[in-house]
Amino acid sequence: MMVSLASNAQSSFFFVGSATDKISDPITLCSIDLSNGKLSRIQSFEGSKSSSYLCISADKKYLYAVDGEQLDSKSKHVSVASFEIDEKTKELTLLNKQSVMGRGACHLSLTSNNKFLMVANYSSGNVVVLPVDKDGSLKPVSANKQHAGTGPDQDRQKGPHAHYIQSSKDDKYVFAVDLGIDKVMNYQLNQKTGALTENSNQPFLKLEGGVGPRHMIIHENDKFAYVLNELTSSISACTYDASKGIFSIIETHPMLPADFNDFSKAAAIRLHPGGRYVYGSNRGHDSIVVFEIGYDGNITKKQTMQDGIEWPRDYNIHKGGSYMIVANRNKDEIRTFNVDLNGELTMTNNTLKVTQPTSIQFLD
Repeated sequence: MMVSLASNAQSSFFFVGSATDKISDPITLCSIDLSNGKLSRIQSFEGSKSSSYLCISADKKYLYAVDGEQLDSKSKHVSVASFEIDEKTKELTLLNKQSVMGRGACHLSLTSNNKFLMVANYSSGNVVVLPVDKDGSLKPVSANKQHAGTGPDQDRQKGPHAHYIQSSKDDKYVFAVDLGIDKVMNYQLNQKTGALTENSNQPFLKLEGGVGPRHMIIHENDKFAYVLNELTSSISACTYDASKGIFSIIETHPMLPADFNDFSKAAAIRLHPGGRYVYGSNRGHDSIVVFEIGYDGNITKKQTMQDGIEWPRDYNIHKGGSYMIVANRNKDEIRTFNVDLNGELTMTNNTLKVTQPTSIQFLD
């Protein structure tokens, strides 16, 4: 039985997802002490399998998790799980699971109005939309868009690999980043039916061949966007026209030193609260790179942090802006970093053991 966990000025709660089927409880509730950055484990939860990515509803009542369970053994399609979050204890109660009509689900997000959950399926190269019921549970897929094409990297781009999906702030548009075809696919979302149709203003944003886009983030001012390219460990800065849902690339910036020739692939991108800085992580070089955002949306590198970082699959920044928590997947730990007023990072010794952490989502 869990005790009541009242939020206060000294603590903040967050969930960690683990991408492994070696444990039965892959979602872990943790807290950070905002006075010193200390991390604590509260409880881990069953109800999903290999929860590589999580998202939380805006009202903090529901959590959604990628689930590796195959509901249909013939199609080998995996599922996504919905949970209710207890207001006092933060305990998770499984509501239901739904098929994502694809294989290798790797990212999910909610529309701003919480009416639809969107999922990107890496292995099958398609993206889907699932309506959310009033009780937070998931309805069957309402839209299924199969991507097509190839890229120049014969190891990673033999076909489409959808890796990220998000809606615009007004939920009119949906953007799906596809590593396999070097494109950000651009859709319009029907708010009544959950259907996706091509955005005629710009059906897709084409990036340079072979960069392998993985994730993206839209600036809170709705004027800029940033695409994280996995295969070349770079960030493409873009302008963004929110009224039409279209992008234009300004410039692409490397995240690795010019003399680094070993294996490294980018993993995650985050925006600092307030919008002055954007961050990108590298697996192999094992670093998080800090960029300052200029008035025109272009970015300038400020810092490359390697201390205390090992295969940073994901990380997140607390809304107060003073702490970053990094998921060091290959070290089975999460670690706190201090963030100063210039957006730069300082390693702390505040760590917590979590098996193969791959997703960090703050609850408050």
